[in-house]
Amino acid sequence: MKYLCIFIAILTSQAYASSFYTAEHAKEPDHLLPLDYPSSDYDALIDKLLCQEGRIATYIARPSFSPESCLVVQEEIPKEAVQKHRGHWMVPDEEKNYLIIVRRAKQSLWYSMAQNNDEKKDKAVEISESRRKISPAFAIAIQRVWARILLQTRYPQGSTIALDGTTLQFSTWVKGLGTLHGQTWSPEAGLTAELASLGGALVDFTENGSIDADPLVQRLQAFEAKVAKSQLR
Repeated sequence: MKYLCIFIAILTSQAYASSFYTAEHAKEPDHLLPLDYPSSDYDALIDKLLCQEGRIATYIARPSFSPESCLVVQEEIPKEAVQKHRGHWMVPDEEKNYLIIVRRAKQSLWYSMAQNNDEKKDKAVEISESRRKISPAFAIAIQRVWARILLQTRYPQGSTIALDGTTLQFSTWVKGLGTLHGQTWSPEAGLTAELASLGGALVDFTENGSIDADPLVQRLQAFEAKVAKSQLR
């Protein structure tokens, strides 16, 4: 009770009541930050050209001065399976097809927008695409990692200095919650850095057909366990 009274006294003191709250400098957060997606015409353009529809999970990289990319985990349901089960919602996961797709803009989408270039006109941008079919277990492992860490999304405790770097955006659909979104900026340590590394590894896997899936699935599962453990602290 004594400490509660002291805390209330501090909160109601003149020093705190006479000025607006200002965020102090803080270290890099070890979690994703809230993202109202798409939050701008730029996000909408990336979503339209690189991510597209039918996705379970996405990983978007937005470098400050380089072209953007989007990794998509996509679900496809064969027509035969829909007919067999009398509806796409009744088709079990093992009868669906899963793809991991990486699309890259060959020029910056940011500078292709009329408001961001000297010519003041929208420009066409060439898009490259790589894709690989993956197992249901692989797709599940990605979705579960994204879901686990997105459920920790929250505002930072203070401000951080963010100059040139890469904004990384993550999203996934979770049954019962809908689509979750979160982002980070050039993480250097902690869970967000490990997540960014996983995103990069998934891009490498998609673009390099010789990379084996099993070690990456195991890595995803181990990371999910680590994130789940951190939630219990």
